[in-house]
Amino acid sequence: MKQDLEQAPPPSVEVLHWSHEELERKWLPEIGQSYQDFCQIVDGMPPRIKIYFDDGKVHEAWALRGVAYASDVITLVFNPEFDDDGAAKQHIRWVVFHEAFHVCQGFTTKKKFSGIDSAVHEGCATIFEQNYAGGEPEYGKYQGVDEAKLREWYEALSKMDADEYWENYRQWLYWDEETKEENRAYKTGTWIVDAVLKARKLDVLDLRDVTPAQIVAWFEEVGAVDE
Repeated sequence: MKQDLEQAPPPSVEVLHWSHEELERKWLPEIGQSYQDFCQIVDGMPPRIKIYFDDGKVHEAWALRGVAYASDVITLVFNPEFDDDGAAKQHIRWVVFHEAFHVCQGFTTKKKFSGIDSAVHEGCATIFEQNYAGGEPEYGKYQGVDEAKLREWYEALSKMDADEYWENYRQWLYWDEETKEENRAYKTGTWIVDAVLKARKLDVLDLRDVTPAQIVAWFEEVGAVDE
């Protein structure tokens, strides 16, 4: 294990902070390869991504979670209790692709975003993760949610400015104890982006430099995805 701990990070990764160093070093090659693969698909990215390994809660079904922290920094939080290496390898690729797409769109924690802008960015990253990393983002699956409910969430998110959303983002991204609803921002955003991609015959990469406001305007023109 001493040899593993002394292993240098891959050239595509710079580590800013360790949390569970032994576990994180184990997966550094996979993180680096995932980021290199991402850069083969999306141009103009920093050749080296900075990783801040943090400590915190991770859903028991996941090996890790991530946050696009800054224009060249991704925060990763590993689940020390997760013991399925095959699944962990998949999860790393999915999370790196998702968060790196946020980075390329400028959707990081360095700036506050309105409710609807946040949902659209999450929709873009969720579909990119699904289409390009082979991800299975359950949190973005809006199919099976009644369209009236999706529109209710859409209207509510559209009314939230950046400060209001920042105060309530956990309930919208994850679980809302009051409404007993889950992943509303992810599902709403994926619904919006799916509709736009289908109607305009686009790939999610075509939306890389398109503003959330423009995506919403296109959505208003085309309505929802036909089920």
